[in-house]
Amino acid sequence: PTVVVLALLGSTAAAFAVTEGLKLEKSPISRTSVDKVVAPDSLSHKTASIQFVLRKPGRLTVEIVNGSGTVVRTLARSRPATRGAQLFNWNGRGDNREVVPDGTYRPRVHLSAEHRTILLPNPIRMDATAPVIALVSVQPRVFAPFAKRRNFVRIHYRTNEAAQALLYVDGEPKTHVKRFLRDGRFTWGPKAAQYLAPGPHRIRLLSIDRATNVGPPSRALTIVV
Repeated sequence: PTVVVLALLGSTAAAFAVTEGLKLEKSPISRTSVDKVVAPDSLSHKTASIQFVLRKPGRLTVEIVNGSGTVVRTLARSRPATRGAQLFNWNGRGDNREVVPDGTYRPRVHLSAEHRTILLPNPIRMDATAPVIALVSVQPRVFAPFAKRRNFVRIHYRTNEAAQALLYVDGEPKTHVKRFLRDGRFTWGPKAAQYLAPGPHRIRLLSIDRATNVGPPSRALTIVV
């Protein structure tokens, strides 16, 4: 029994020493920087960059995994890499070239020589869903920008998610509401309207979400200058 107890104590001490040694060992990668959003059809987040510094040369496998740890995209497989800065880009698509479902994804790095697999703590939010905007009302519908008492067109809109609104008149952009709202109101004119010819004009709205996805146009309403 004494020998067994001593053996167990020795094994426990050895395991503790190994664990403490691993804690003190520097991670083989450092200075990670990962974009927070990817939206394949957006204005400015079509790809997400994944950057880190490799302490030693070796072979890298870089993957994108979903919340359950399933690999959806392999960016590099056993690729030789030199010591120093590494850069990879993900376009929001899986290995089947299809856009992955909306959700949260994370990069995972495997180092063959180190026998280490590191799940980066930086999440990437996938947002491929464009916002939808509804033009609720435009008042007044008859507008006289040169009247003594200058009129303003008051526009009311709603969106299915917090988004910015863009006003188009006869297909031309006129103003941009930069606040992210779900129920918004703004006024337009009279300086902007003084360049419109007298007569009817069609008003529509578009929306842009935080991932810079642009939604479809709203219904059109007519004002008369």
